[in-house]
Order: sequence, then structure tokens, then C-alpha cells
Amino acid sequence: MAIQKLSQASAFGVGASLWVLPPLQLSAWTRKLDWYLNFQISRANSHPTPKLSPTLNEIVERNGIYSLPLAKSKPEEQPLLISSHTHLPNRMTLILPPFAEGSAWIHSCHDYWDKLGRMSARFFLPATLTIDQFVKDWPEPQSSIEISLVSDMITSQS
Repeated sequence: MAIQKLSQASAFGVGASLWVLPPLQLSAWTRKLDWYLNFQISRANSHPTPKLSPTLNEIVERNGIYSLPLAKSKPEEQPLLISSHTHLPNRMTLILPPFAEGSAWIHSCHDYWDKLGRMSARFFLPATLTIDQFVKDWPEPQSSIEISLVSDMITSQS
């Protein structure tokens, strides 16, 4: 696996098409990037949860359709994909919801990275997760795809 560990100074530099970050409350990097993205992350979290009408709920239950996750979950529990090429030196920024344990967040990173076409990626780790832990729990030990990691440990101490 071609993993590159980036310093705080080079975290916002060119080099990856996809940037993956934890939610605002878990990362100083996400809070900084929110400003560059015109607060799109904060605004997305403040949208009200969409509600289905009682009639539609009845139809859904009657027909056994249970694949409407957006109708039952809060915005901060859903991943947020932002086209950020006009604001940042990347194509897309993905904010993933938190998990109780770090390995679940890492597997979620891998799943979305895979679904988005395995492009070069930069992962900004939550403050509770170390680079060594990420490398150990990454599901794919052999890969030729470029992956860079940025630790939140530096920024969380300041």
C-alpha cells in the first residue's frame, strides 16, 4: 500500500482527488475546511430531517418497502459528499459520520472510497485514531492506489 503521512503544513496541498474527513465535532481539520467550503458542512447538518407524509408512510409499510434510510435518519448520521474542486485542490470532499470504534470508521472509509472509484485519497483522521491504527485496520494491505493520511493529533493539542 502506498501510504504517505502528511504534515500539518502539507495537509491542504495538491495530491489527492478525494478527501475524507470525520464530522465537525471530531476533527479540527473538518472545522477548518468548513470555512473554505463556505460552511456547506455546517449548513448540511442544520437541515431539518425530511418527514414522510402519513399517507406515504402507510403505503411504504403496507408494501414492505424499508429501503428509505434518508427518511428515518438525521443529516449528521449520513455521509456528505461535496464537489469541492472550485474551493480546494481536490475533486470531492466526503464527510463520514462517526462510529463507536475507529475500525468501523476505517472500514466505512474503505467502502466509500471503493464505491467512488478508488481514486487517489487523503484521509484526515479523527483525533481518537492514530495513523498506525489506520494502516493496521485498512482492509486492503496491498494496493497501488495513492493514499495519504493526515493525523488530527497535532491540531487537537493547540
